[in-house]
Amino acid sequence: MRYLHRDDDVWPGDETPAAYVHGLMQRDAPGLGAHLLRWAARRAADEGHSRLRLDCVDTNHALRNYYAAQGFREVGRRAFEDRQWHPVALFEKPVAQATT
Repeated sequence: MRYLHRDDDVWPGDETPAAYVHGLMQRDAPGLGAHLLRWAARRAADEGHSRLRLDCVDTNHALRNYYAAQGFREVGRRAFEDRQWHPVALFEKPVAQATT
């Protein structure tokens, strides 16, 4: 999994204070993906971001359902005419700021 502070390739021109997850992969480790997403959400909140965002190939319905089950809401789609990438579904989840 990669944790990023910007994603101009997929979310161009968006200045929302958000963190981004890419490349989340898990196999044979039940619960690891959910654990990593919780970690990323805590880190994003600790760093002052308001949202955690991610994307997946638009036609991967199993992964889209998984992200929805993890509390992410689909907020759009992005096609890439200038790249040889598949269209993606965009997801985000608000993260709670730590209180002192």
